[in-house]
Parts: sequence; C-alpha cells; structure tokens
Amino acid sequence: MPRIDHEKALDLYERGAPDRYIAHRLGVTKLAVFNWRKRNDLPAHPRNKLHWLTPDMYRQSIRHFRLYNRAAEAIGVHPVTLRKWRKEQGLAA
Repeated sequence: MPRIDHEKALDLYERGAPDRYIAHRLGVTKLAVFNWRKRNDLPAHPRNKLHWLTPDMYRQSIRHFRLYNRAAEAIGVHPVTLRKWRKEQGLAA
C-alpha cells in the first residue's frame, strides 16, 4: 500500500481539494486520506465547492480518465457541476 506524501497531500488540502481528489492524485485510497486528515486534525472540505480546482488540474483529470463522468467522480462533484464550472472558466469540452 503506497504511503501518503505528506507535503503533496497538504498542498492539495490547503488548496481546498476534497479527499477523493487527493486520493486520486496521490494514488491512495479515500480511506487513507481520511485517516491522514484525522491524524493531522484537519477537517473535511465540502465536496461541491470547486474554488480549489485549477484549469490544469481539470485537464489532467480529463486526460487521465478520458471519460467526463469518471473525471467528475475523481474530482468529487456531479458531472453537471463540473460542466458548469468548465463553461464558467471558458474551457473547451
């Protein structure tokens, strides 16, 4: 089982990323991220807030998953929420 890279996880966490996205980026389980947060006394972030997502993070997720719905799931939002965010950002589909 891969260990969580504390610095990378903390960087993503401080940007506001949800557990699901941190787990996806670090190649660990959501439970591992949950336990890491608890050990470090860090509260969970709301799932449907995309203030933390950058266009580069969005593109990486789309490239990695190739399916829009799977990318939305990894980011931790409903596909419609992600689609609205993408349009607001002026990003191509």
